Amino acid sequence: MKAIHLSFLLSLFLLPSSLIAQETESNGYIFPDFTDGFVFNKDGGRITAKLNYYTIEQKMLFKDAEGKLMEFGVPESVEAVSINDRYFVNSGNGPFYEQIAVGETHYYVQWSAKVLSSGKGVGYGGYSSTTAVTNISGIGSSGDYTPLKPDEKVMTLTSSSYYLKVKNNYRKINSLKTLVKLFKKHQPEIEGFVNDQKIDFTKASDIAKVAEFCYPFTK
Repeated sequence: MKAIHLSFLLSLFLLPSSLIAQETESNGYIFPDFTDGFVFNKDGGRITAKLNYYTIEQKMLFKDAEGKLMEFGVPESVEAVSINDRYFVNSGNGPFYEQIAVGETHYYVQWSAKVLSSGKGVGYGGYSSTTAVTNISGIGSSGDYTPLKPDEKVMTLTSSSYYLKVKNNYRKINSLKTLVKLFKKHQPEIEGFVNDQKIDFTKASDIAKVAEFCYPFTK
């Protein structure tokens, strides 16, 4: 693969200059730390960087040599990213999807998260309860999100959506109905399989079964 200069692919990610004091239970990243990984360009180039995926804003980020947070300057030029032997493909519409191998095929996971408020400070270290979603102003210099309201305890709730790749398009599957729409000619077989296996479309292990079963239909 030919070498690609980093500056052609990546650009500075602008950050807020200050953080609001807070207590967080999670910072919204898939990995605990930014980790050495590979960025694969669509023209065959490959570069290394310290990478992590920010589920709240669904952005693939990296840190430069000075520890500054960066994002891809030309995201459409990126094919995929590899971090800790996990592989993330560019969905083409913003988020990266994690590609999971199963048998001869793959299924894909879209990771996202919401920031929830678990209470405002009421003095003496106590918090009042609330389930309102807290707005965020962006990523701070430490890599954490920044709630707009001070003195508020927050947490992130991570969720996953599942996709199959059919004719080079990523198709979301969250029910028998959405699956049958992808393979209308095989509706009886699919309905029988889903019912026999008691497929739960919210479980990765069941999505893996679906991906393997439907793989012959994609040819």
